[in-house]
Amino acid sequence: MQNEEERDGTQDEPKAPQKAKKEKKTLRQRYFDFARSWFPAEDTEVRAVGAKAFPTRYFVAVLILTLTLLLVVGSSVLVAQTKSLVEKQRNEIERLAYEREMLENKLKVKNDLLRFEKIARNELGMVSDAYITQHYVSLYGEEGIENYKDTDEQSGLSALVDVFK
Repeated sequence: MQNEEERDGTQDEPKAPQKAKKEKKTLRQRYFDFARSWFPAEDTEVRAVGAKAFPTRYFVAVLILTLTLLLVVGSSVLVAQTKSLVEKQRNEIERLAYEREMLENKLKVKNDLLRFEKIARNELGMVSDAYITQHYVSLYGEEGIENYKDTDEQSGLSALVDVFK
């Protein structure tokens, strides 16, 4: 080396250390550098000798089979829920029909004419229409009750209403 330096006419001069240009790295690059230094990983895929990669078509077939089973199970669950709701609605309809029948029976009892007549006699002090046509008559010393027939034949509720006129 000295020969070359002598030929060139240059001698070994102390050189000022040159600062290496640092490339500005992005945050992403610095993150990956940090991750590689702290968490080393093999770059190549390690397989047993003669082993083949799992074929994609098998993966797709398993995926399709799984989705099909999921749909079948999901639809059966929905059918069971719907049947449950239908049964609840039928029970509600039966309950309402029974309640309606009970209310209709109560209404029939309330609208019964015999019941009206009983209330009119016992609670309101009214008399039946048979007693309306009877009058107490005293003639020539004989006492008795005679029945007079009304010309217009009223019965039922209209006879009760006429009593109040």
